[in-house]
Parts: sequence; structure tokens; C-alpha cells
Amino acid sequence: GQIDNALSVAILYTLCKNGYTGTLIFSSGEEIGKSYQGILKYFEGQKTVTQNLLVIDTTPFDDPTKTIMQSVGLRHQDETSSFNQNYTEKIQDLGNKHTIPYFFKDDYIRKHSNNDTTSLGSTELGRIIKNSKGLITGTTLQIPTKNYHSNEETADISGVQHVYTLLSKLFFK
Repeated sequence: GQIDNALSVAILYTLCKNGYTGTLIFSSGEEIGKSYQGILKYFEGQKTVTQNLLVIDTTPFDDPTKTIMQSVGLRHQDETSSFNQNYTEKIQDLGNKHTIPYFFKDDYIRKHSNNDTTSLGSTELGRIIKNSKGLITGTTLQIPTKNYHSNEETADISGVQHVYTLLSKLFFK
């Protein structure tokens, strides 16, 4: 009932099939808060830091609108860390340039919460930024889903296509 990894693999496979030659790191276990550790070990082993890590994931909604489901989720931050604002703005600019709809999940949470103590959620990227003390940072592209981690979990094909289009515009000039 978890489509996040399946969608990410399909998008990344297609990206590679169409000529992407950069580094991809596939991780699982983010639901239990562990996958960031393997990613950090990879960067430590490579003796590399980056400000442009791009994490692809899903983002759940209890009752999403059709507009949300057909859009790409971006974030300024999660509960633990602020993301690379310049890289986030670069993705946002690509969305604007190519008329790809997007929304900011942290803004959505703030707008739809009933109190000031509502959590912005914890993400793999937030844990990476926090545990690397900001040496590794970046942004995230999220595909909206409904019926999170159930046998009925679904994403709109438009959201998936929009994420792929953003990636192809970012990596294939």
C-alpha cells in the first residue's frame, strides 16, 4: 500500500532512460526515520557536500482537491529544517516558466491548521539537513497522494507527469 518508492523509481528510471547521467541515491525506510542515515554515510564516504540535493517523495492529504492532486508539492521547510531557498526558487521558477502547477506543503499546513502548534511534518530531507549541520541541503519535489499507505493509496497521473517535466527541464537544458 505504499506507492512513494514505486513512483520515485519509475520517474528516475525514465529520467535515466532519457539520458540523465548524474548520481541517484535510492533509499527506503523514511517512514521510520532511518533512510537519511544511509544517505549521510554515502556523502561522508564520497567526502562530498552539496547544497542541491533533490529529494523526490510523495506527500499525503486526507481530502485533497483536484487542483492539489494535479500539482507538485514544494516546501520551504519541515518541522526540523529549512530547505535551500535558492534551489527551491529555481524549481518554482521552472514551474512558472513551463506552467506547471505547484503549491507549498508547509504553507498549506499552516493555512489549514486549527492552531499554531500544528506540526509541519518531518521529511527525509529535513533530517539530512539537520544531521549534516547544514552541510548537505537542497529541496524536495513531492507528488500528492490520498489514502496514504493504504491499499487504495493513489496519485493523479498529472502530478507524476509534472514532477517528471520539472526534472527534465532542470537536468536537460
